[in-house]
Amino acid sequence: MKYTVVITQEQSGDVSAAAPGLPECHVQANSRQEAIQKISQSITDIIRRSEVIQLDIPDAVRSQKKHQETPWNLFGSHPQDPAWGGFFDELEHHRQVEQFEE
Repeated sequence: MKYTVVITQEQSGDVSAAAPGLPECHVQANSRQEAIQKISQSITDIIRRSEVIQLDIPDAVRSQKKHQETPWNLFGSHPQDPAWGGFFDELEHHRQVEQFEE
């Protein structure tokens, strides 16, 4: 399995690593290599104690309300955000790379 990991050099000199696909998975370390080792172990620990299942949810249970706002607004991002264009450019690039790799 492959997981995307975000590695950040902190102002304190420490290195943090987080797995966005696993919101509770983040570590602090003294070096990049140590952060990679720790996040790898943390991901492994989460996977070992987790189970992935699919649930069938009947249509009648789904909400009949239609949201008037776009889902992006729920996450705090919108077209007036200066990062909006770059976000979609990066998303489109990622999609093209994934299609090429398949």
